[in-house]
Amino acid sequence: MPDEFIAGVRQSLAGLGPAAADVVRMAAVLGRTFAVDEMTELLAPRHGQPAVTAGVEAALASGLLSAVEHLVGFRHGLVRETVYNALSDGIRRRFHRSCAQFLIDGGHSPLEAAPHARRSATPDDEAGIRILPAAADEAVPAMPETAAELITEAFRMVRPGGRMWLETGRRCVELLGRVQHAADAVRIAESLLRRTGDPGATARIRVLMSRAQWLTGELGDSAERIGEVLALLSALSLVMTCSSARVGGRTAPSARPPAVIRLAARSRVRCAPPRTASRDARSHRPAHTTNPRDASGPGT
Repeated sequence: MPDEFIAGVRQSLAGLGPAAADVVRMAAVLGRTFAVDEMTELLAPRHGQPAVTAGVEAALASGLLSAVEHLVGFRHGLVRETVYNALSDGIRRRFHRSCAQFLIDGGHSPLEAAPHARRSATPDDEAGIRILPAAADEAVPAMPETAAELITEAFRMVRPGGRMWLETGRRCVELLGRVQHAADAVRIAESLLRRTGDPGATARIRVLMSRAQWLTGELGDSAERIGEVLALLSALSLVMTCSSARVGGRTAPSARPPAVIRLAARSRVRCAPPRTASRDARSHRPAHTTNPRDASGPGT
């Protein structure tokens, strides 16, 4: 864009009052035409409803915005781009956060709010981060690659070991497996397993990981993970039984649960494909039979 054009847009913006300037900035962040009541809802907490309404009128009078029937927007996309690029990181992030929350509160889908959430979320920002997994779930049928990007970005935004880290990671592994990003799912599952000591969470992650390993062709590792899950669940069931017995007043040896856990952790499940097993059984069928005709042989 010519320098004179950029200078003219910035000069017009500088000539507006605080509410009118924020109307133009918010319009640039929103990225579409808007109704006056929408802009009022977005900026009223900052300026108040009368000031926002007057700000829309001032922005229209400046020529930066124009009205099309009952909606307001930029005269040209280059004007919006110039305004947007002039925003500081802090203002841009704050306005995007307001737009994301405005869309969610207004009943719009998480996928519509996701572009704003991606530009506003900071590490452990729960409100912004929670939008991305929901948007990823929505995108799976028609846009699987977009779904993978959204869920991976959500996982990158949570701090390892933080309150949202384990649940976001579990959802990431599950969704990446669904959209055939199996190698990424296995990698993230391994990072989760290294940091979590919760048996229930470990079992769920191992189940999802085994599915992803199956997709990558690592059948042996997949069967091993399934065996570990079954062993872990078996141990947890026994621990729960012992705990219930103590609560009910019955005695249970205090040393038994740890021993059971150690025994179950060493167990493994050996899996063979059902069809192969049945074919092997048929091919090794004994020669004798209980059918009288077969037993009598030819010529009888």
